[in-house]
Order: sequence, then structure tokens, then C-alpha cells
Amino acid sequence: MQNQDERSAEEQGGICFGSGNLIGAFGVLGGVLIALGVPYIALAYGQGLGTPAQITIAIIGASSGALVSLVAAFFGIVMPSRIAGRMMNPDHWMRWAQMAHAHKHARWQARYQARFGCKPPMPWEDDGAKGAPEPEPQAKRRKR
Repeated sequence: MQNQDERSAEEQGGICFGSGNLIGAFGVLGGVLIALGVPYIALAYGQGLGTPAQITIAIIGASSGALVSLVAAFFGIVMPSRIAGRMMNPDHWMRWAQMAHAHKHARWQARYQARFGCKPPMPWEDDGAKGAPEPEPQAKRRKR
């Protein structure tokens, strides 16, 4: 039995929007507090800074608070709350990872076998198969 959000998500192509209202509201509230609080602190307690510094800090604080509010409102609206479909299935990603690992391992094994002429040594395989051939001993040098 599916609830209303899951059914509407499947009807809309697997994506459900609009459940980020609370998060967006808290972000907007935080932005408003920044936009009002920073200029208040700069103007009320920053008399030693000088007028140009106070005005600059107040403008930067108000601008950054407004930006935080806009970003929070934007992402509260456009962030999907539920994504349904094949791509969100963990079993699908597990099968994909196993297939990709097997393909990568097969390519590496083919390169190793072409270069050394034998099966590569695998630490988990203990069937007595030898790995790379031993290097040929080099002639010993005489000490002078």
C-alpha cells in the first residue's frame, strides 16, 4: 500500500517536490536574523570603528542575510523530497558495482596474462597456480 506522496512521485516521473517548506522557513528566518542583527551590532556597539566602517559592515551584513534568505527559500522550493524509481534502488547499484568490478578485474587479468604469459596470482585463490614467472638469475659480477 502506497501513501499519497509515493503515488504522486511515481505519477510525476519519480520526483516529489514541496516538502521542504519547514527547512526553507527556518533558513529564511535565519537570513532575516543575520540581515537585522549584524547591522544592529555594528551600529549600536561599533562607535570606535568610525562611520565608514560601520556603514560598510552594516551593508555587508544586510546583503549576506538577504542572500541567505533567498538561497534558503530557493532550495526549500526546488529540492525534491522524494525520488522514486530504478535509480534509487540499492540492489540496482549493488549489481552495477559488482558488474563493473568484474569487468575491471577481467581486463587487468587479460593484460597481466598477455605480458607475463600466465595467470596472475590471486591471494584468495589457493589452487597451486603459480603467478608471474620467476626472474632469470643474472650473472654474478666479480668483485674487483
